[in-house]
Amino acid sequence: MFDVRPGITGWAQVHGRKEVEWHRRIELNVWYVDHVSLWLDIKIVFMTVFKVFTNADNENTTATLVKDNAEANKVKKEEKTSVS
Repeated sequence: MFDVRPGITGWAQVHGRKEVEWHRRIELNVWYVDHVSLWLDIKIVFMTVFKVFTNADNENTTATLVKDNAEANKVKKEEKTSVS
């Protein structure tokens, strides 16, 4: 997984940003490492620019990773009280 140095954006970031759970982000990053190319990097840059200008996938709707149901219920209660 650490065969490629980190950059300013990535395959996982353009596929959901804050909505993608950590295990899925790792899968997406591993896919990127297996398919790295100049064309893919150019595509990621353009997708990033589009997402930034449209503010796509940039809303904190849920926790990134929830360990168990008790924790999930706690997060939901906190979200409801902060919205009210």
